[in-house]
Amino acid sequence: MIPIMENEAGDKGIKLALVMGNNVRDIGKLGQAVEGLGYRCVSVRDTEIAIGKMKLHNFDLMILSDQFDSIELLKSPVFHYLNHLSMSVRRRIFICLIGDGFETMDNMMAFSMSANLVVNWKDIDKLPAILKRSILENGKFYKVFIETLQNQPT
Repeated sequence: MIPIMENEAGDKGIKLALVMGNNVRDIGKLGQAVEGLGYRCVSVRDTEIAIGKMKLHNFDLMILSDQFDSIELLKSPVFHYLNHLSMSVRRRIFICLIGDGFETMDNMMAFSMSANLVVNWKDIDKLPAILKRSILENGKFYKVFIETLQNQPT
């Protein structure tokens, strides 16, 4: 069985969300959306801090904004770090990318970006419902895979 890692507050089993936004207003909107779904939100505005948090904590949900820390998404060290996680670690994380260049819930774009979901900024007010639906669908899709991982000897 894979151990549950403690979150920043020392609480076991609480779902954590890492929100990487560009400004206070965007981080606030994203944080409200994930907290409304029962996640404890950890928000950052710096690449170095974001990667540091990812190395220390197991996040269930990560939201990465295009132009986070003024870096284009495809050149982002955060994006690069996420795409080089082992598959057993990566499949436990729901990754949502947000940017003006995305069509909300475009599954092919999400797949090509190695993410679970892409959202356009114009749909940010619908984010709680979009995330809820997408996370449920993802959970159903990977249910057997996750159960198999949990049954593996450590």
